[in-house]
Amino acid sequence: MNTVDDIPLNARSLSYRWDGYDYTLKIDDEHLTVEWHSAGDSRTTRTPLKDLKPELPVERWVSSAARKNGRLGTGLLVAVVVVYFSDIQAHVPLLAPVMLLFSISFIYWAVRGSLPFSKTTIRGRNDSYIASIPHLERLKIQRRAFEETLLRMIKKARGDYAD
Repeated sequence: MNTVDDIPLNARSLSYRWDGYDYTLKIDDEHLTVEWHSAGDSRTTRTPLKDLKPELPVERWVSSAARKNGRLGTGLLVAVVVVYFSDIQAHVPLLAPVMLLFSISFIYWAVRGSLPFSKTTIRGRNDSYIASIPHLERLKIQRRAFEETLLRMIKKARGDYAD
């Protein structure tokens, strides 16, 4: 493989939605471009392939949103107990049940999100974080093709790969 043009299109880029952001990773002859967008934030980084580590470690991860939801759910549960046994209950009788429903939903999402899942991490030569690719079932084939292509291009850019 002499250039990135010899690589199929689906192996040169990867797009996915994860943790509230839309990610697009693209490989060209010399750079890895990472774009991410959300409702209020948008960024793009370009990293030379020769500055990336030639290995892609798989890490286990627990979402930070799970921790946040757990704290919110627990706090709301405490508030439900306080409201239920206070004078407020007589004036707003449905407040405690509504707060309990919200608490249960936050706790549900905390438990669901606290199950660790795998992600492939792309790091720079100095161990700086570049991007992560979640191991989602719907991305499995495309993720593997992208990772293989990225590793080949990194090794080629660093001179570690013979055509």
